[in-house]
Order: sequence, then C-alpha cells, then structure tokens
Amino acid sequence: PLNPDLEARPIGSNPNPQVQNIIKLSATDYGSTNWDGYGRVNAYEALKYTLENYGGTLTQDIELESGKSLDFLSSTVINLNSNSITTSGGTITITNGAEINPYICVKESGVVKGLYPTISSALSSAVSGDEIEVKNSTELTTDITVGSGKILSIEPDAKVDMKTYKIIKGSGGITVDQSATLYPNILLVNVSTTYGYYPSLSSAFTAANAGYGNKIFVSDTLNLNTAELIPIGKEFRIQTDAYVQLASNTSIAGSMIITSGATLDPDIRRSSVSGVTGIYSDINSALASSYTVYVDDVCTSSNNVIVGSNETLIPKNGSELKFTSGKYLEVQSGGNLTANGATFSKSGSNSWGRG
Repeated sequence: PLNPDLEARPIGSNPNPQVQNIIKLSATDYGSTNWDGYGRVNAYEALKYTLENYGGTLTQDIELESGKSLDFLSSTVINLNSNSITTSGGTITITNGAEINPYICVKESGVVKGLYPTISSALSSAVSGDEIEVKNSTELTTDITVGSGKILSIEPDAKVDMKTYKIIKGSGGITVDQSATLYPNILLVNVSTTYGYYPSLSSAFTAANAGYGNKIFVSDTLNLNTAELIPIGKEFRIQTDAYVQLASNTSIAGSMIITSGATLDPDIRRSSVSGVTGIYSDINSALASSYTVYVDDVCTSSNNVIVGSNETLIPKNGSELKFTSGKYLEVQSGGNLTANGATFSKSGSNSWGRG
C-alpha cells in the first residue's frame, strides 16, 4: 500500500495530480517475481523525482548524505520557502536555466555545498575558502559581516533589498557585479578597499565619521527622505547610473561629485567656484549668499522664490519654473537671475515675477 506520509510529501512539493505516477516511477524494483508490481515505495527517490522534474516549494530542510544527489534541470523552479538544501557527502547539480528562489548558493572550489534562504544563513554555514553566490532577488534580514576567507558575490542581474541592514566586508571579501542591483546602493570605501554597503546615507556617513572609510559612492536608486550633511574631508560621489529622488524638505549638503549621466529629481544644485556643494528639493533652500544655484528640471513652487543679495539663480536651457497662484519670483538688489532658454509659468491671474 501507499505510504500516506510519502504521498503527502510530493503533494506539498508539487500540487499537480501526478503523485501516484511519481511514486510508481520512483519505486525500488525488486525484479519481475516481486508481488508488489512496481516495487517498494522509496521516499527519497519520490521526492528527488518530484523536485528534479516538477520543481516545487520546500516544506522542510533537505540534507543529502553520501550517495544522494539532486540534479535540477533547466526547466525546474524551486522555491526554498525559508528552507535549505545542504550536502553531507551528497551532491547538488544546477543546470543553466534552473530557477532557485532565492538563489543563495555556497560553493567550495566551484562545487555546490548548499542552497540557503538568506545570505546570513549561507554565511553562517560557509567556512573559509567558500564563496556565497547571490542571484535573482532576495532581501536582507539582519546585518551581514563577511568572515575571514569567505567571499560574498552578488552576481549579474541579482537584486538585493537592503531593508534597514548593512553588509560589511569584515575580514572576508565582497564583489558586486555592475549589472547587479542593491537597493539602495551606498558604498563606503576606505582608500581603495570596499568597507561595506549601507541602507541609508546617514548610516554610511556615521561610519565614515567613525573612520571606517573616506569615500561614499551612490549608485542605482536612492529615495532621500532626510536632510543629510556630508562629513568634512570625505569624498562623496553620485555615480553615472544613479537616480536620486529628493522628497520635500530634503537635501544633501557638502562638497560632492555628480558624475555625468546621474539623475537628480528634482535637479537643483548649489555650486561654488570649487564645484557642487549641495543638492536640494526646492530652490529657496538651495539659495545662499556667494553661491550659484542651477536648476535643470521642471519645478513647481508653492512659495515665493526670493533671490537675495549676492545670490545667483540660473535655470538652465529647457528647464521650467512654475508658480502656484499668488506666488512669484523676486530678484532683490544685488541678486542675479540668468534664465536664457528657461520657461516661467503661472496659474491664476497673478504675476510670476517682480523686482
């Protein structure tokens, strides 16, 4: 008779009504003289056949002992569902095209040792000399420190949601492929060596102030919800592929490098003769004595914009400044406005500018 527990396992792994066929195909055949027809039910072979041919969602950890194996075919989709697949003498083979969710794999010299549901659990299992490969999508569940001799490799097209946690290089190593995405991607470098990745500018700036690094790089997408001050003496760079969105009343103040191709939303920059000294969510916050503010965007102001003495406002060619009803742009004595190619518009019947 069929083993009820065995029958439940393939059902949990594969909801398709093919359980009996799986058990028949995976049964241990004792020869033509055996009275039981297909042979004795084999729990390991039934689960192995199901996962290899149909994929499924794990409901428990799997450990492959010596002589046991799992070979995931190119069409297989496996959902780990907070469980792991590990080896203690057995083998795991993953064919190109097989989909493991999430794909967090511990390897030793290229040989798969285990598949894990989180980066932290993979690092805990790994030993010196192991590499932890991360592919497809995952998210951090705790702070990560890469231990001695271990390498954390964020592979091409991987997506890692940092949540509120950081990844610190520790005494191990970190590599992040250029096509991988960390959200957010805030890198702290000490001279030329990666120190770690942070979930916010404030956490990265705190680490830099503590002496852990002297360069902060922003890549990918950063949604800024706070006003930030770049640590004095630290290099801050917004990379080519970065998209920085500034919520209302936010800013990043201090000397910085904005690489060509980076996108600011809105693009309002305060500059001096030495370069960019801040980016802001609104024009009034950016305006300051002895500084020039460049606007290269479509901006709507619900407040009056006042260009004071020794302040300069330059809306770039193609930019547009919009004012809500009753609001205006005023250039006071000693202030400067250069607006060749910019567009000013208003709503209602009030003038947009005076002075």
